[in-house]
Amino acid sequence: MIRTFLSFLAAVASGIQVWLIITKGEGFCLNDGCDVVERLTTIPSLYFYGLGAFFFALICLCSAVARFAESEIADKCVGYMLTAGMAAEGVLIFFQYSVAHAFCGSCLMVFAFIVLLTLFSGMDQIMRGLIAFCAVLIAAFALQFDAGGTGKSFTFGTMATYTEEGNEKTITLLFSETCPHCEKVLDYLQEESSCNVRFNPIEKRTKPFIFAGALKKSSYDPTANIGFMRSIGVGSIPLLIAPGGREMKYEILNGTNQILPWLERNCRFSAEKKRTTVSAEEIPVVDEEESGMSTVPDNSSIRLPVVVPQSDDDKCGTGVPGC
Repeated sequence: MIRTFLSFLAAVASGIQVWLIITKGEGFCLNDGCDVVERLTTIPSLYFYGLGAFFFALICLCSAVARFAESEIADKCVGYMLTAGMAAEGVLIFFQYSVAHAFCGSCLMVFAFIVLLTLFSGMDQIMRGLIAFCAVLIAAFALQFDAGGTGKSFTFGTMATYTEEGNEKTITLLFSETCPHCEKVLDYLQEESSCNVRFNPIEKRTKPFIFAGALKKSSYDPTANIGFMRSIGVGSIPLLIAPGGREMKYEILNGTNQILPWLERNCRFSAEKKRTTVSAEEIPVVDEEESGMSTVPDNSSIRLPVVVPQSDDDKCGTGVPGC
């Protein structure tokens, strides 16, 4: 009876998350780890919670049948599903610990429900679930994974490129669609900047990217950008990778207080030349199968100097741990 009640409660909780995502745009979470983990997944959280609701509802149904109809087949189905759930949670726990470096509160709640259901399913099921969970963890930790893009060039994280004819100066912008300070930089680049630009978002975008004349790549990996930020110890955006002076090959500019003055000095159109492209509404972003501009080399292994800003009112935190 307890197992039926717990699985029903878990199904309701997962269903509420689905309802919140559909109606509010985001689910309930106890910490900031949910946002970090969701940025590193390729499947929307709506599908995860929807699958979770179906999973627990099926366990609830089979548990009720096993109890009231005394069906051994239904009881075995519950055991198989719980073993599979423990194995899947082993993968997710490893991912949160080793790749995302952040634990998702909602994910841990689902894990707790599966553990409780396993504990109330008898000693045999506890042993099967424990073996499946530990086997997955051992196998995962025995392998070497690219932790959040660390070691991968941030050029893999380029979503779109813009080329200004006759200009060899190329900059790379790390940004987010939810950061208002990033929007200020994008607005300046669209109206005033004469530099070539690589656009590197730190998450898979949910909104259309509009920038007149930009070429959108067929695929990109935002974890490469997060890994690059972690490697240089910067956890806020907008972040601009710009050509340096004689003493340094590249420099990092963090926040609008640093980025906009640099763009004004180095990328502003001269009085004789203005951008000839029309508005962003008239020129859509188009797909580009090629690798994009090659004026910025693969420099992810270069330790770039970072100037620390005086305040945090010109940038957005990302929640990226380790920065």
